[in-house]
Amino acid sequence: MLRVVEIMQEENIQNLFMGIKERDFYVLVDQDFFPAAHNMKIGSFTSVHPQPGSDNLMFIMNPKCNSFVSPFQSNLTRKYLAEYNFEIGRRQYFPDYPSRLEAVFLFETEREAHKYISRYEKQVSGRTLKKVRTNGQYCYSLHDSSWVDFSRLTGWKDDDTIDTVCKAYWSGQKVEGQRLKSIEKVWSEEAIIEVLYNGRVDFYE
Repeated sequence: MLRVVEIMQEENIQNLFMGIKERDFYVLVDQDFFPAAHNMKIGSFTSVHPQPGSDNLMFIMNPKCNSFVSPFQSNLTRKYLAEYNFEIGRRQYFPDYPSRLEAVFLFETEREAHKYISRYEKQVSGRTLKKVRTNGQYCYSLHDSSWVDFSRLTGWKDDDTIDTVCKAYWSGQKVEGQRLKSIEKVWSEEAIIEVLYNGRVDFYE
């Protein structure tokens, strides 16, 4: 069983930003993926434009599912279930924030990007770290990606845990220092801050 023992609230976290002033970020690019290679060629890319009333959840939860499925199916759907829960939490508590289903994932600093590369070495193998600059109006928010790791751990998570973790992620709190348990063992990770970005960015020459 996964459970949150206690989430210590951090006051006055500012993690949602909007503007037009130019800012620099970093992005990991898979140049073997055609859309990414095309964007590199034209020198820019833009996030999905949120549409009023749109719904980008690809699969809706089945209320009749009793959760007794094979380990293969459980592993297959676990990551999507985490994303589903984060999106439901965003809509309920933080509707003005960029959606993980629509935003571009960036990093504020090169150091933060390398922390991500070190943790997810296999997943990002072959990707190139590039520096980008904002172009025009944008909206972005900052979040500790370690909450996503916690949500993807194997084990049953009750509704209160899911709700608490989603609130902590979207409000910008860090996993470090929280009293978390996974299968009755203390769990923690170093914070890696990801940027959920809506807008256009241009690659540096």
